Amino acid sequence: MPVDLPSTLLFLGRLLLGGVFLFAGLRNIQNAAFLIQLMAARGYHVTALTGKDAEHDFLRALGATDVLSRNGLQMGTKPLEKPLWAGAVDVVGGETLAWLTRTMIYGGCIASSGLTGGTDLHTTVLPFILRGVKLLGIDSVMCPMATRLQVWQRLASDLKPEEISPWARETLEHRREDLGKDGMQVRCLPLGPAYATSGDSTGSEMMRIVQTPQLIVMLNPDLTYRQIFLDGRALESEPNPSFMGYSVGHWDHDTLVVESAGYSDRTWLDHDGHPHSEALRMTERYHRRDVGHLDIEVTLSDPQAYARPWTVAVRAELLPDTEMIEFVCNENERSLEHWVGKASDEQKKEVQVAPGVLAKYVGTYAEQAPFWRTYLLPSEGASARPTGLTATHCEVFGSWK
Repeated sequence: MPVDLPSTLLFLGRLLLGGVFLFAGLRNIQNAAFLIQLMAARGYHVTALTGKDAEHDFLRALGATDVLSRNGLQMGTKPLEKPLWAGAVDVVGGETLAWLTRTMIYGGCIASSGLTGGTDLHTTVLPFILRGVKLLGIDSVMCPMATRLQVWQRLASDLKPEEISPWARETLEHRREDLGKDGMQVRCLPLGPAYATSGDSTGSEMMRIVQTPQLIVMLNPDLTYRQIFLDGRALESEPNPSFMGYSVGHWDHDTLVVESAGYSDRTWLDHDGHPHSEALRMTERYHRRDVGHLDIEVTLSDPQAYARPWTVAVRAELLPDTEMIEFVCNENERSLEHWVGKASDEQKKEVQVAPGVLAKYVGTYAEQAPFWRTYLLPSEGASARPTGLTATHCEVFGSWK
């Protein structure tokens, strides 16, 4: 099975860098052996569709969970078929691509770069205006070099499933299935290391930095604080684990470098619930690009939980004409009593909503732009929050900064 490596990587990059996150459902990866290996290695459920029945065992050996034969596949003729796939890569085109548009779940994404099945595409606009399906074209000939490098770097930097220790992976899966009920914000507990990438626990994403020659203090609306000592002391060698940890810093020209350790393993690294041990070390680099912008790189290292360190980039914006508002999490807190069910309940209790009902929600929805933004390096923008949403026949678009 020949593999066009540049196109294969661009398939994956188009899905990942295009703001499409394949969290649920089956993944339909067609005739791209290398891509099947990449997606399976990242923990995706991969379904391979092939016209070569003799290749089924080979595709499963690469990591495909399921293999479908294109020769005996009943593709149907309805404008919308039963939704099956969250994301698809098509190198066939023609009837196969048309069938994929009809069988994507809501918000599904197809990366296409093939025409062996024909150049005609017989489909309707319904998958695009009722399910928000996205059809992304791939061109490995004219693709800019900057995009190619971004894809290569993204693939090289992503934390792979096999790089997460079994106990950490099990903990993460449990927290996701439990809908994050034990999260720091939910339990009204300090975020610990997650303050560096989240800004604060209130959703306002604000913090105040107080700087002196010997000490920097970071104040949060939830009444927590963090101290960074600049007096030359070393980190505690045997710290008593705490929610906020222990931090020391020094200046590298115009960049503040902060080393932190001693975090309680009760805290989470992010909203998803990635755990850590008490061996966690965090290195932050703060660089003030200009008066109004602060660029931050956060490197997390925990050999007991992850096979290698990884880096997150954050951009903070100065807000000179306002004040933080006090936030007391436990004041009139009632959310937990309504926080019921499991993540898997979504598929068990799924219902179909009539197109006429969905059409009532066509419009533009805007929110205040967050002042604290998080990106996964080196693919800047990978996890930026939307500042505006437009729903057109229930297809939602986000504008990122």
